[in-house]
Order: sequence, then C-alpha cells, then structure tokens
Amino acid sequence: MVDRQGLDRLFEGLRARVELAQEVDAQLDRQLARRFNVLDYIRTSEMGLSRVIGDLFDPKASHGQEILFLDTFLLGLKRSSEDARRPLDLTLGYGDEWTVRRDTVRVHLERMIAGGRRLDVSVEFEGSDGRTRCLAIENKPYAGDQKNQIHDYLDFMEKEYGGRSDGNPTRHLLIYLSRTGEGPSEWSVRGSRLAKEIGERDFVVMGYYSLSNESAETSDSDDDSDPSRLFLDYTLAEWFGACRRTCDIDRLRSFLRDAESFCERRFGGVTVTDATTHQVVSFLSQPDNFGVATAVHREWPTVRDGIVNAFAERLRDRVRDEIRPIHGDDIECHWTLDKRQRINRTHLDVTRPSWSKTVNVRIRLEAKSYGPNGWVIGTLIYGGGQKKPTDDLRRALRERLGDQLDGGQDRGSFWPWQQEVEQKWRHWLDILRTIAEPESKDAEAATQYFVDRFVKICEIAVPEIDRVLGIRR
Repeated sequence: MVDRQGLDRLFEGLRARVELAQEVDAQLDRQLARRFNVLDYIRTSEMGLSRVIGDLFDPKASHGQEILFLDTFLLGLKRSSEDARRPLDLTLGYGDEWTVRRDTVRVHLERMIAGGRRLDVSVEFEGSDGRTRCLAIENKPYAGDQKNQIHDYLDFMEKEYGGRSDGNPTRHLLIYLSRTGEGPSEWSVRGSRLAKEIGERDFVVMGYYSLSNESAETSDSDDDSDPSRLFLDYTLAEWFGACRRTCDIDRLRSFLRDAESFCERRFGGVTVTDATTHQVVSFLSQPDNFGVATAVHREWPTVRDGIVNAFAERLRDRVRDEIRPIHGDDIECHWTLDKRQRINRTHLDVTRPSWSKTVNVRIRLEAKSYGPNGWVIGTLIYGGGQKKPTDDLRRALRERLGDQLDGGQDRGSFWPWQQEVEQKWRHWLDILRTIAEPESKDAEAATQYFVDRFVKICEIAVPEIDRVLGIRR
C-alpha cells in the first residue's frame, strides 16, 4: 500500500518537471511557433481533407513532385500488407502491375457513380501492363455510413474494373478511411460481403491515426474470411510523415508536418508535447517512483471515469433544466446505461412518458472511449428492432421535420448537425482538465457549449414529436 507521503513526493516532483518542460516549450514556441498549424486555418471538413489527399496524389498538382506522393502511399500499403499478412493484390506478388505511369494518372474528387453516389477520392492510372487500375478512398473523418453505401461502391468498382478471376490480380482497391480505423457498419455493407472482399483482396480499412495497435492485430488463422485482414496498421498520418521524409522542398515539408500533426491532434487526442512526455517518462522510470506510479496508473481509470461521469450528470441536469420551461415538467433527460449499468457516454436522450419507446431526441458522441471528436445531434425514431408502427411514425415525422432538419444517414433518424467540437474540448482528456474544478469558468463554458446545441434541436423536434403522436392517438 502506498502512503500519502509517497504520493505527495511523487506529484511534487512530477509537477516540477512538467512545469520546467512547459517553460521550455513556451520559449521554443516564441522562437519557433511550434504549435502553429496551417490546417487550423483552412477547411478541414470531409471535402477539404479529400482535396488535400487528392492533390497530393495528383502529379499535375501545384506541389510539383509528380507521382512521388502516390508512389509513397502505395509503398506504405505494400509494407503494411506484407508485415501484417493482410494480402492485397497490389502488394503481394503483383506490385509490378501497379507501377504507376505518370502521364496516365487521373484524379477525381466527388466522382459521380450510378445511383447518384459520389466517391470521395478516385485515382485512375495505367499499370506496367497497360491496363487501367483504380485506387479509391471513401473518406469518413466525421460522418457515418449511408445505407448500402460501401456495398454500392464495391459493386461499382467491380463492374467498372473487373473482378478477380483465374488467379489474375484485381485492378481496383477501395479504402475505407475512418478516424482511427473503424470499419464500415452493417448498415453500409454486410459482413458476408466483406468476407468476399477479403478473398478478392480489393478492400481495406485505414485510419487517419491509430490510437493503439489492437485494431491492427491479426490472428494466426489463414482463413480469408477473418475480419482482421481488413484493417491496415498503416495510417494517413504515417503517409504524411513518409511524404515529408521523401520530399526535399521545405515549404512542402512544413505543410506535410502540419498535416501529420493535425491527424494526431484531431483524431488521436495528442495533447502534450514531446518535451513534457520525456520529462514524465524519465521521472516515473526512476526506481524510487516506480511503485507509486504503478499504483496511480491502476487507479487512474476510476478517477477519470468519476470526473467524466460528474460532467455527464451535470450536462444531463442542465439540459433538463433548460428544456422543461419550454416543453413541460414531464420532459425527462437521461444517459443510457451499458450492460454493466454504467453511464454510456454515447447517448443522452430526452423523452416524455407519453412518447413511444421508439421516439426520443438524442445527442450522440461519435467516439465513446476517446472523447467527443464529433457530436451528432438528432431525433431518433426507431428502436428495439421494431418495424411497426415505427414506419408510420417515421413517415409522419419526416413530413413534419423534413424542412427543418436534414435527413440523416441512419435508419429512421434525423442527424441535422454533425459538427466538430471546439479545439479545447476534442478529447476526454481535454474535458478532464477543464472540468476537474467544477466551479471553474472553463467547466461552466464546457457544459453550456454542449447544452446549447442540445436545447436548440429539442426546440425544433419536441413539438413536432408531440403533434405526430397526438395525431396517431
């Protein structure tokens, strides 16, 4: 058991080290502006990020590096696939056919395909055998999947470029690019279809940034239907870094470094500098501190969850207090619970006792474990696996809410705002620092920031839900 004096000594010593590192960082920032990032000042929506990727792929773009960045990307896929036993036709045994001929490269953004869908990034080129190949990216940094979206893209790619037959390599590859390597939902493509694509070797999942190596691990099985074969341990951040190392132009190297840093901060929640990390690791590694550091590490999840749950409860209470004067005292506001009866910080629901169980207003966090990188706010009008009478209710609500909310991508739902969270509250660790002192001005600001967004959607949705249910009764 660690005594209080040991803990005091640990934190006093660590605090001194961190403060010293922060002073050094501040001086370096004044001299070098290390935290300045050009991507903080440009459009980093899905479309904006797709344009960055597409321009780097394009040999005719203003970077002037011809196919250097595209070749670097394909080389990264090759190495990842070989090292992790994720077979891709363009990497294992078929690399020569995927050699890019510069004068044949055609890059398309928002490429229109059958059914009105658009591929975010599409790169066509001729390989060394003279046959046209396509590398396509479905970019999902924030938004969820649409119904059958990946299924339709896979159908298009196979129809346009041919399937894998007679042992010949595929001539197309579709990459599902998500925040931290999350795969597509069953709503977008069925697991049975993905198992087929694993065998075809023409579909993979890639992250902007990897929070851990867990999603990239594979089993020892040679089964081509093993889902782990879909996930690459190669990320967009790593590609930006590799491009920076292969490029000799200082202006481009600076931009690529910013792009790599952007992926780390936006999708990985990296919030401390290398200098601070070095001081912490050095201090905790000392033999006299190791035992106390181990005890703190063991108890940290409990402390973290306690603080975050306190914020969640305060958020719930504030939403309830602000919407009841508008919509009545019978309005309830609650977090859903997980299987262990703990707060599931992905779903905050507003309900009324008179509402059907299939109707509520919900604010949903897109990343439960890592924090609110993006919040999706909307009206949920299905649930419990039920279809009837939910379908009637869904149609009625769509008629009433269709002009006020954007139709969402989830079944029977309206997700009108998929919005980025302010920089200082992108990650649970950022919120922890903000809300550790409940009476602080920042804690109040953080709470109000999320409350305002929820109350706004409730003002639109709650009256319409009441009217629809009144009509049905």
